[in-house]
Amino acid sequence: MKWNDYTTIAESLEESFSDVDLMQISDEDLVRLVNSLSAFSEKGAPPPEDVLGAIMTVWIQLKDNLEGDDSRWDAYV
Repeated sequence: MKWNDYTTIAESLEESFSDVDLMQISDEDLVRLVNSLSAFSEKGAPPPEDVLGAIMTVWIQLKDNLEGDDSRWDAYV
């Protein structure tokens, strides 16, 4: 898994870190979580521009689908 696999990354993050409050996560925390995924092969490499936003967007959508309430994310997507 590489940085541009943002959908797969988001799915893996939701599976491994479903308890993370996405409204409180920083870019640095997100990079740390991605680097901690065992299948992630670009550990230590900086993410390309806009990839962190893409990961967060997909992760938020995954949470919305699982929780059934997307109103708290209106300001972010």
